[in-house]
Amino acid sequence: KKRIQLYAKTPAFQIGEKTTMSLTWFGIKAGEITLEVRDNVAVGGRDAYHFVGIAKSSEMMDLIHSVDDWIESYVDKETFYPFQSELHGVETDRLRETRILFDYIHQKIYYWMKRVHVKKGAKEEKRVDQLETGMLDIFTSSFFLRAQKLEVGKVYTSNLYNEGKHIKVRAKVLRRELLDTEMGKFQTLVVQPE
Repeated sequence: KKRIQLYAKTPAFQIGEKTTMSLTWFGIKAGEITLEVRDNVAVGGRDAYHFVGIAKSSEMMDLIHSVDDWIESYVDKETFYPFQSELHGVETDRLRETRILFDYIHQKIYYWMKRVHVKKGAKEEKRVDQLETGMLDIFTSSFFLRAQKLEVGKVYTSNLYNEGKHIKVRAKVLRRELLDTEMGKFQTLVVQPE
């Protein structure tokens, strides 16, 4: 019930919002990462956010290592608990698929991954892990932090699940900062992982 009070009406996300960040590597344009909030969907009869992330290397970077990855998660709008996360990756020397299903009735996480590597061949893994209260997949966690009412000086903690590992992460809000971008100036918060 506490999570419903915190997240049921969060104004943190707008359908159709899209943020694109450019990446550089030793001064070379390496590619872009795009985060999107797509149309809401129904999962098991519940309203869910549909978050999508796309990582694409630049033409110059493709000469070294190409990346064309796509990740998505479906997250309950009331509790901000993830239902499912998927990764689809196409890179220079490998293909990869990952699916994570969160089963709140049985308190289980169902994990499946398959990688096909040019030199190392195929590898597939399936596992069932214990679901801890409040656990998020890594991609959903980036949106979760945005849903918080962040205050300077406070530390925020999340339990993450990644490939069978349970990871506790902490982020501290350091300060407010005016960020000057191509689209104008924006008041921002500087957040540091601990």
